[in-house]
Amino acid sequence: MPTVRALLGLDALLRLSDVRRLRVEHDKGGYLEIVDPKVEAYKVPVSARLRAALDALVPQGGFYFPRRYGKAWHAISAVTAFAYFKALCVRAGVRTGRPSGITFHGLRHTGATRAARVVKLTVVQRLGGWKSLEQLARYDHPEDPEMARAVEAIGQREPDVIQTAPNAATDVRDAPRLAARKA
Repeated sequence: MPTVRALLGLDALLRLSDVRRLRVEHDKGGYLEIVDPKVEAYKVPVSARLRAALDALVPQGGFYFPRRYGKAWHAISAVTAFAYFKALCVRAGVRTGRPSGITFHGLRHTGATRAARVVKLTVVQRLGGWKSLEQLARYDHPEDPEMARAVEAIGQREPDVIQTAPNAATDVRDAPRLAARKA
């Protein structure tokens, strides 16, 4: 079960609070409907490995990650969720905690950075439920090889990159410029 929680953080870019509260009714098969009081409800497609992990779970009381109080089922607590995550990291031989270890929220950063390498930032924004590209920018951590590829790409002409209107971002490489103008 801890592995499923980690996959939800990495593959679905979910916050730990969203993972803890995930209910069977939010699982629509091909996507999860995320209902979070911090943001408007949004949809996240389910990867094949996440689908397999979710299908292996046995929900209780409508929750994927339940705990029982008396006769009623509830979402697991944040303390329990963190303990499961730490145990998973120990089993995997990965350091946890700040400043030099991994945190559950770090999975959201890693997932966003990986996604930003292959799709437009507006797609990553929708996947993670961020309200603005500015918010998303805090989660994107480009690495030196990516920066070098970007510099080389600037001088190359690619037919799939088309400016449709002045200041319109139609490619991931234009999104940071657009976000900077909005700021």
